Amino acid sequence: MRLLLLIPLVLMIISDYRFRNIRLWHLLFFCILQLSVCIYENGIRMTGQNILINTAILAIIGGAVMVYSRLRFRGRKEVIGWGDILFILCLVPAFSYRHFLGFMIISLSMILLLWLFLAFIKQRVEKIPLVTGLGLCYSVLLIHNTIAQW
Repeated sequence: MRLLLLIPLVLMIISDYRFRNIRLWHLLFFCILQLSVCIYENGIRMTGQNILINTAILAIIGGAVMVYSRLRFRGRKEVIGWGDILFILCLVPAFSYRHFLGFMIISLSMILLLWLFLAFIKQRVEKIPLVTGLGLCYSVLLIHNTIAQW
C-alpha cells in the first residue's frame, strides 16, 4: 500500500524539478494517501502523536529559519516556498520524531551538497528544488522499507 504514495510523489518531483512549483491537487492527493497509509499501518493514536511532535519540531526550525531570513535579507526575500512547507508537513505523520529528524538532516544535507556541486558546475543556481530532493529521498526510503518488509 505504501508504494501508492509514489504516484503523486513522482508527479510532484517532476513538476518541482521542471517548473519549481507543484500542483495543489497532487499535494492534496499525496497528503490524503499519506494519512491513510499512516493510520492503516500505525493506528490513529501513533499517527496523531507523530503529527503533533513533528509539527512542533518544524515550528521551532521554521521559527529559526524565519529569524535568520529576516536578519540576513532584511525581510525582502522568501527563503522557502509554500509548496515546500506544505510538502514537508505532509511527511510529518510518516515518522517518529527521531526518524523524522534523521530523515530531514540526511536529506537536506544531501540536497545542499548536490546544490553546491551544481552551483560549482553551472556557476549560477538560484533556487533549490526542495520537493524534488526530499521527494527522491522519501521515494528511496519507501521502496527500501517495502522491500525490507517482504
